[in-house]
Amino acid sequence: MPKDIRRAAQDELPAVLDLIQRQFAYMDDRIDPPSSMYRLTVEGLTQTDVWVAGDPICACMVLTPVSDHLHLGKVAIEPAYRGQGLLEELVNRAEDVARELRLNTIQLESRIELKEVHRAFAKVGFQEVRTGAHDGYAKDTFIVMEKAVG
Repeated sequence: MPKDIRRAAQDELPAVLDLIQRQFAYMDDRIDPPSSMYRLTVEGLTQTDVWVAGDPICACMVLTPVSDHLHLGKVAIEPAYRGQGLLEELVNRAEDVARELRLNTIQLESRIELKEVHRAFAKVGFQEVRTGAHDGYAKDTFIVMEKAVG
């Protein structure tokens, strides 16, 4: 399993976008509204804090500081690398970043329908803290999960 989790270089961003698009595609028939990954571009990724693992890249995440927490988004892991502790390694690195920024929690959003995603993040210490709805939706469409930074 790759342990070299590092900030993505500019020339790696096309591969990051490809990984996200491939690994999020399974959601198309399961979630509404469609994934925000369809609005992602390489240029847009240059404005974010993207972390990757492997060479070639087999996992990624996008970290965004918010006023009171670090947002963890667009986590994607190639299927061959799942179940080997890579998600935990990514979350550990996110915790390091949160500590550097003096943020006490990490939050993520996951679609209501993606129970397997909720379970995976629960295994690495996240707990559901609330639900919410996308603009224009009467029912909840996502959950927010949070992890305290140790």
